[in-house]
Amino acid sequence: MLNPGSFYRRCDFQSYAAKGGNEIPKAKRVKGPALALLLAGPALSLPNLLVLGKIFGAQRTLVYAGLVVLMATITGYIYGHL
Repeated sequence: MLNPGSFYRRCDFQSYAAKGGNEIPKAKRVKGPALALLLAGPALSLPNLLVLGKIFGAQRTLVYAGLVVLMATITGYIYGHL
């Protein structure tokens, strides 16, 4: 049976917190991808795309989805490398 405390010892969270750290160091690297996900997520939801497909047609909806993915990716990449 797995000891609940063994996960934290393996991940070294306790020793990092004991050193005075207030955040996980690797979290700084995911700012760009997190921003891209937050920008593109609501705009590309399935209900949203179905409504847009009925109003504008399939071709314009695909162009819209492609532009949202492209712009969110570019924005996330730029923000992640600042």
